[in-house]
Parts: sequence; structure tokens; C-alpha cells
Amino acid sequence: MRAYGGGGAMGPAIALVLGLLAQAAPAGDAAPSDDELRNSPGWLATPSQDDLQAVYPETARHQKVRGEAVIDCTLDSNGRLTACRAVEETPPGYGFGAAAVRLAGKFHMTPLYPDGQSVAGGHVKIPVHFGPQHRGSS
Repeated sequence: MRAYGGGGAMGPAIALVLGLLAQAAPAGDAAPSDDELRNSPGWLATPSQDDLQAVYPETARHQKVRGEAVIDCTLDSNGRLTACRAVEETPPGYGFGAAAVRLAGKFHMTPLYPDGQSVAGGHVKIPVHFGPQHRGSS
């Protein structure tokens, strides 16, 4: 079974930044090798800014609290995320973990590795970084 980690950002215009680069991660939390990165599946779809804003916890939004969560999910044969759960949440008590889990249906990974093997049964960890969106600014 292969596992994936995440890192990176979708762009400066997005107030809520997701670490979305699919990277094969060996057991433990060691950094992936160049070979593992080359052989990682990619993302076909990720949440939009509207999707991210829709799940931003209200209390955190009103208090302008930034936070982050990491979700751990299993991949199905179509590259969809299933059985997702929050494994990290900072700061606690604002609902960032639950908000990140609600985004799971918006993610879609390629169903095959570059070598043709299915991603089914693999795991992906996705860090989701939340920050208040500034309305009216570009």
C-alpha cells in the first residue's frame, strides 16, 4: 500500500491555502525520494475558494482566527477520498478538523500511478490551512 503526503499552495489569491501536491511518502514521516515524487499520482480536482469559504468555521471567521487541520483518507479505485478523518487540528476548539473533512468530496486524485497500478486502498494526508478572507481586496 502506498501513502501520500502534501505540501505547496494553490496560489496567492486564495485566502485558504491547501497543501495539495500529491507526494508518495514512505513509512514514518521521512521525506519522499525523487523517484517516489516522480511516481506519485496527481490531483484531478481540488476544492475551489468558494468551497473553502463554505466550510470555514463561523466562530473562527468572526474572530479572524487562522488555523489548520490535516485529514487522513483512503483512496478508492476511482481516486476519490473515503473514510476521511482529521488527525491534526490547530488551534483546537474552532472546528478546523471537521471543516477540512467536509472538503473531502471535492478532491479527486488520478486513479492510477504512472506505472499503471491502482491507487485503491492507498492513503493520503492533506494539510488544509485556514485564514480569514479579506473581502473587497484583490
